[in-house]
Amino acid sequence: MNTEAPRAPLSYTSTAGFPELHMSRVINADFDTAADRLFRWGVQRSGLFRVHPTHEVVETGAEVALGCGPWTFRCRVVDAFAEPGRCGFTYGTLPGHLERGEETFTLERLHDGRVLFLVDAKSQPARFPALRRLIDLPRRALIRRFYLRALDD
Repeated sequence: MNTEAPRAPLSYTSTAGFPELHMSRVINADFDTAADRLFRWGVQRSGLFRVHPTHEVVETGAEVALGCGPWTFRCRVVDAFAEPGRCGFTYGTLPGHLERGEETFTLERLHDGRVLFLVDAKSQPARFPALRRLIDLPRRALIRRFYLRALDD
């Protein structure tokens, strides 16, 4: 008998046609250390959110509640990947999130040994998609200031 509670569906069925955002930065950390931080919710713990994951280590199916001020937003990991020199995960938004869509966090070891951290998103506001352009500038600033620096030594 399965006693597991039913899971809420994602807040979207497809990200096709959603606006895309791609940001990256060579970080100041070795690949293995950065990967350990990434898979322990290090990006989400960058100082912007209160972080409450269902699993201490990221894995497919894990959920995370991200609190910011009086709001809480939930996401579910839909993919986690690890191969030599490349790893990361994608999570998707759950109902009640301000956005609908996915974010992918990827680490890549470059040929010269440096580590590239990439944040890719395909999302739109859950309500009033026309506001995307209005929120893109502050969103990019937050990603640049918090996410892209979260894995540095």
